[in-house]
Amino acid sequence: MKKFAIVGIPDKFLDDLIKRLEDHPKQADISMFYTANQFFTEYKPGSVDAIIIDISVPDKNFTEFAVDARKMDRKPLIIGIATRNDPVDAEIFKNKISNSEFIFKTEDNSASINQIFDWLENKRPTKKKQEKGNNPKTILVIDDFENTLNIIEYTLKSNGYNVVGALSGKEAIQKLQSGLNPDLIITDLNMPGMDGFQFIETIRKMPGYEQTPVFILTTDFSFKKKLRAKELKVNAWIQKPYKIEEFLNIIKQTLI
Repeated sequence: MKKFAIVGIPDKFLDDLIKRLEDHPKQADISMFYTANQFFTEYKPGSVDAIIIDISVPDKNFTEFAVDARKMDRKPLIIGIATRNDPVDAEIFKNKISNSEFIFKTEDNSASINQIFDWLENKRPTKKKQEKGNNPKTILVIDDFENTLNIIEYTLKSNGYNVVGALSGKEAIQKLQSGLNPDLIITDLNMPGMDGFQFIETIRKMPGYEQTPVFILTTDFSFKKKLRAKELKVNAWIQKPYKIEEFLNIIKQTLI
């Protein structure tokens, strides 16, 4: 049985997460802390396998709290949890805190639960070794369906890529304007507000992104739309559902 410390104010997501952890075949022994102060007062270092920190911690900055928790206890895996709309960057969180992972809240915790137990059994996705002097390639992924976005992110991270997700074209453009410089952009086509074509048209006019490789990942098979993609210098049109090996192979060939 794995032991967990969970820190945060319970909401629908945390309540469901706790229930699923307790009901999982491998089961979990859970200690609940509602504030940072309670955690630092009552927590015994070395007593758990993982510390799950929700962004709802009321009395301390989320990431700063995780850093302090790591200083207090070097052993457990630290897992951050937030929604995609919360002001936190998962990659910055993981870069700041050793032995840490990050989960975005979704309506279904099943995948997250299995992921957590896999992490604790040292089955975390292994990053492919990069050649000396080479940094992992960064891929921006845009899809308005959160579960699909999570699956793509997990697949790419499992294969050694840095991944930044966005739930809309507008959010993706904001990330680009904030300094993100991806090696590849993968976008859904049919999205509300700003569709994939509008997003690509916009970035092709932005300095520095005229030649950035772009893939369209879609269920759409319209020949007319494929011609439009070619006009916008789209590098690959990938039909859903796709074979993961073929998907990864196209990415690898593009990023050589």
